[in-house]
Amino acid sequence: MTHMSVFTQALALLGEDTSGNYSADYLARAPFLLATVTSELAESDALYRAAHGDSGRTAETGGTVDMNDELGLSDIFSPAVVYYLASMLVFDTDEKKSDTLYDKFCDICAKIESRLPFTAEKTAQRYPF
Repeated sequence: MTHMSVFTQALALLGEDTSGNYSADYLARAPFLLATVTSELAESDALYRAAHGDSGRTAETGGTVDMNDELGLSDIFSPAVVYYLASMLVFDTDEKKSDTLYDKFCDICAKIESRLPFTAEKTAQRYPF
């Protein structure tokens, strides 16, 4: 899925026109917001890939993304990224909608992380006595 596809789906969630007649501000902010969420999810994506034996590319972290590039996260994270982007696009204009969308982002991420296998490790001795 490309960043532009994520952007289009986020617009659809917001009830915006996805045919190109949308706020230029949305398109100007999207590359930064997508880079931000990719950075935030990079560690979870790496854990997911390791748990599923996926040696595909790891998420890049940087200041902005090219809207024509692929997302860089495992496909399972795509819906979460759509909700995150939609939430951040309306952060200043519709706080209630933004909060609802962000909560959905958090729920999806929590569900993904809860399904990751755990690894048992020895308990570290942290006390001097």
